Amino acid sequence: MKKQYKTPYILGALFFFILGVVLSNTYRPYIYTNHIYDYHFADTIGNWVAVPSLTLLVVGINKYTPYKATLYSVMVWFLYEIIPFGVFDYYDLLATLASGVLTYLAFYIFKPSGKH
Repeated sequence: MKKQYKTPYILGALFFFILGVVLSNTYRPYIYTNHIYDYHFADTIGNWVAVPSLTLLVVGINKYTPYKATLYSVMVWFLYEIIPFGVFDYYDLLATLASGVLTYLAFYIFKPSGKH
């Protein structure tokens, strides 16, 4: 039996990935160059977009429900921050957690099709 992919979710994952790349290469340099304090958003762009991107990708390939995928994505990015050398930024962890909460709420509000 051929595996069915959920194209809108995969396209959403691609959107967040591209958004992260664009913001990291435009917004972040602008903020740093002009010495603007943006409450650490420029520093945590990757964390803000990583959770919804991975969540949508996992849901798109029919691996997990949206809610489990969100939880797993937050766990993966937490581990990614903590494991490499034990040096991590609390702002990155907070952004990952906040992004997970927003992603979860978006799924809850828009109630995607499929089992939950």
